[in-house]
Amino acid sequence: INAAASAPPAPFVTLPLQSIMSNFVLVWMLPLSALWLGTGFRQVHYVGCVLIVIAVVVGVSDEIESDDCSVSGMQAGQCLTAFKTASGVYERLTGAAMALWYGLFLMSTVPSAVSNCYKQRVLKGVDLDVVYATWWAGNFQILWGVLLFWVNWIPLPGQEATPPGDTLRLVADAWRCFQGEVPRAGDESCAAEGGPASTWFVVYLCFNLSFNVCLLWLTKRMSAMWAQIATTLCLDLTNIFSQSKLMVGDAARAMSLSQWLGTALASVALWTYNLEAEVDPSQPGAGAPGPVRVLGGSAATAADGRASLLE
Repeated sequence: INAAASAPPAPFVTLPLQSIMSNFVLVWMLPLSALWLGTGFRQVHYVGCVLIVIAVVVGVSDEIESDDCSVSGMQAGQCLTAFKTASGVYERLTGAAMALWYGLFLMSTVPSAVSNCYKQRVLKGVDLDVVYATWWAGNFQILWGVLLFWVNWIPLPGQEATPPGDTLRLVADAWRCFQGEVPRAGDESCAAEGGPASTWFVVYLCFNLSFNVCLLWLTKRMSAMWAQIATTLCLDLTNIFSQSKLMVGDAARAMSLSQWLGTALASVALWTYNLEAEVDPSQPGAGAPGPVRVLGGSAATAADGRASLLE
């Protein structure tokens, strides 16, 4: 549902702003975790979440500050309120269009927050096996993908509409492209060097499956909030790896100072979040005072059996 809801507004929201708005999932997860899961948060947890949002803003601050909506700026992709039409021409969004697409993109993070909290509830509540949960999560993704395929038929401003009657033809063209063939003129990238997309899809599946299993294990071992914050740190590591030509080829670019600062802030945010443990109602004695530790002359208590990072 998150993917289907974010697909229509995605062409109208620039990547820097998508990076910022995607982290609104933390805003929804805080009250959901508190009300639905009964998780208790302390001041350091709220500070950690705020630092994550600041880290993302700092990481894309260059793009935000250099917002250039001139003709040349839009062609270079430097205008945050411009989008590319099906004819390849850049146009600026009106105020009403911005409110619609940005609002829809923000609301698309709500299903993601519900999903993350549900995973924690099931994994911890019934001691569900992580691999078994990953298997069924993948099956339901296929099911929801089929049920929500009609989203592709919605006509969008400045975008080429796909009528329902062309669905089977487009699926066939996509499969041919997936195998490295050129289904139509203009799709020559399907036969690019490096092998067909199907080969790289297998490589992607290996990494993606490993990531999903590890993320569910961390959700079960720690919490959904902790895993979401750690995921943001993974995005910063993606920026670091994107500097390597071995990883991304000619698209490799050196990180700017703001991106390095954003990565450092995300690391500090995860560290800050771990200074105190969440109050997990499923743990025996949750909410009861734990052993007192002295931090620089002040008393601090642990919420559960997990040790604090500072003693």
